[in-house]
Amino acid sequence: MSHMTSVDYPGIISASVMEIFNEMTFDAVSMRKEKLDVRVYEVMASVGFTGALKGFLLLSGSVQTAQRLIAEMLRKMEITTEEKEFGQFHRESLGEVVNQITGRIAMKFASQDINCNITPPTIIIGRNITSSVSELEISFYHSLNFSFGLFGIFTGLKKT
Repeated sequence: MSHMTSVDYPGIISASVMEIFNEMTFDAVSMRKEKLDVRVYEVMASVGFTGALKGFLLLSGSVQTAQRLIAEMLRKMEITTEEKEFGQFHRESLGEVVNQITGRIAMKFASQDINCNITPPTIIIGRNITSSVSELEISFYHSLNFSFGLFGIFTGLKKT
């Protein structure tokens, strides 16, 4: 049986996302299997997978929700910033969140004898952002719901 069918990819992805946000003490966060309307996407953070699996994870949402996520993270760590707009600090922070999530996913894949690495995060800002996934074997859509807003999470993978 191939890894693409015998591994619980959605379970690994969901568990990894929830573990990272729970470790950041986001208690009121939930995740559902659903695809969100791309019209709310103004910012997208992406990290790729390489090695035994090729693909990527995208965290997408509105700039306002991304700002609120970073503000809440900073509040929990008792850190202040002068940056009020969605600037470099916010982009780097969002990239680090996605980096932590995909790092956790890669660790869980390794426990299933699927060795892969992750790429550095990429942040895209615009309106109505979409992506093409025609070459991927499996894909999963989730919504990540916080009290201050929601994100769409897309993961697409292909065995190399």
